[in-house]
Amino acid sequence: MVRKIERVKSIDGSSKYLFNDGKSEKGNFEAIYFYPVDGIQESSICVSTQIGCSVGCAFCATGKLGFNRNLKSTEMLETIAKILEEEKKVEKILETLHPLL
Repeated sequence: MVRKIERVKSIDGSSKYLFNDGKSEKGNFEAIYFYPVDGIQESSICVSTQIGCSVGCAFCATGKLGFNRNLKSTEMLETIAKILEEEKKVEKILETLHPLL
C-alpha cells in the first residue's frame, strides 16, 4: 500500500509529494500536483512510473539512487487518489478514475 511521507508546497502553489511503496525503505518515489495557472482551468498531476532511475543524469538526485523497479498501475492510481484527497479534490477522484474502470 502506497503511503505519503511528505508534502512540500511551492511558492507557485504546486505541491511536491514523496511517497513510499510500503515494501521497502528504498521504495520512495515522487509526484507533483500542479494548480491551474494563467488561463488553464484544470489542475494536473505528474506521477512517477518508476522507483529510481537507471539513466543517472548528473543534475538529478533520483538517478543517483539507481533503478529499483517500475510502479504497478494500481500504485499509480492509488497515488493519484491520495493526492486528490490531500488537495481536497475528492470530487475529482471518481471523475479522474472513472474512464479507467
